Amino acid sequence: MAIDFDPVESSLYWTDQELGIFSSFLNGSNLRNIVYDNIKEPDGIAVDWIGRNLFWVNSGNNLIEVSRLDGTSRKILISSDLDEPRDIAIDPLKGLIFWSDWGLQAKIERAWMDG
Repeated sequence: MAIDFDPVESSLYWTDQELGIFSSFLNGSNLRNIVYDNIKEPDGIAVDWIGRNLFWVNSGNNLIEVSRLDGTSRKILISSDLDEPRDIAIDPLKGLIFWSDWGLQAKIERAWMDG
């Protein structure tokens, strides 16, 4: 569904609507399913190449979540006032995340990277 790139380790991260979040090196090696439980219809994904975190939209559960790049230390950042969250982008230099919500009142919102 979505894909992002980590320039530090030359890795790709992507979402699969049914299986969760995956990563691999650009050459396809080291394929890993890093987030696979309690995730429903993951959509947007964003790599924080500075803080070494991964942000994503858990659309089926109306959540915005974060973890380390290996899927550990997973936390829910935003769980309220989300109707149909869809995509996400980050500005790690300013410490901001941005996401789109396609619900009845479509909008683009932002928050600090700590939620």
